Amino acid sequence: MKAGIYLGKEHIEIRELPLPEVGKDDVLIQNLYSSVCGTDVAVFSHGPNTGHKVTVGGEFGHETISRVVKVGKNVTDFTVGERIYPYPRYAKDDTKRAGTIGGFSEYILIPNARRNYSLYTVDERISDKLASLIEPFTVGCRAARRGMIPWGEGKYVSGQNAVVFGSGTIGIAAAVAFKYFGMKKVMVCDFSDFRLNLAKKLGFDPAVMASPFITTIVDALSLLIYFRFATALLGL
Repeated sequence: MKAGIYLGKEHIEIRELPLPEVGKDDVLIQNLYSSVCGTDVAVFSHGPNTGHKVTVGGEFGHETISRVVKVGKNVTDFTVGERIYPYPRYAKDDTKRAGTIGGFSEYILIPNARRNYSLYTVDERISDKLASLIEPFTVGCRAARRGMIPWGEGKYVSGQNAVVFGSGTIGIAAAVAFKYFGMKKVMVCDFSDFRLNLAKKLGFDPAVMASPFITTIVDALSLLIYFRFATALLGL
C-alpha cells in the first residue's frame, strides 16, 4: 500500500508498505478522503514536536473517512463495504497514536475494533469530503458544549450569547454547535477577511479584529450593542 511518511521539516515521502495483516479481532479500512489538520501543517512547516507527536519515519494523519475492506474472523460488529469514521484517540488501541493513525496512507489496521468506540458508522447522506471533517468538528462541538450553561439533562439556559475567537475549521465548528445547542447570538472574530466571509455565508455575525485589542469607542460600543452586556468584554 502507499503511505505518506513523515521525515522531518518540509520532508514527506510516499512509500510502499506491506498491507497490514488482519488479526481475528481486527478490521482493515481503506481511506476514502482525508483532511489536513493544523498540527500536520505545524510539523511539516516547523519540524518534530511542534504539533501532534508525529514520529519521524512513521505514518501520520488523523482526519479521515474510510470504508471497511476486511474483518477478522471474530468480528461481528462490522461488514465489508461499510463506511466508517475512525476515532483517532482509540483507532490504533493506543492513545499516543491519536495524531498518527495513518490518515495519509491507503489503509489503516484497526486492532480490537469496537463499534462506537474506535469506529463509528457515517450516514450515507454525508459526503466523503464533509465526513473527513468529523474529527475537528468533534473538537469544536465539545468546546461549545462545555461553554453552555446547563439546565437539566441535555438542556441549556436560554438566551445565552457567545463570542468565538478564530474562524478556522474548529472555530466554525464551535459556532455551529453553539447555534445547535440553542445559543441566542454567536459572534465570530478573526483577523482574516477570507475566513470571516465564510463565517458570514454560514449565517454568523463576523467581527473584524483590526488589532489584538479593542482600540476605539466605536469598536466597544458595537460589541456592547450586539450583546447588551458581557462581562468578558468589559474585563470584569
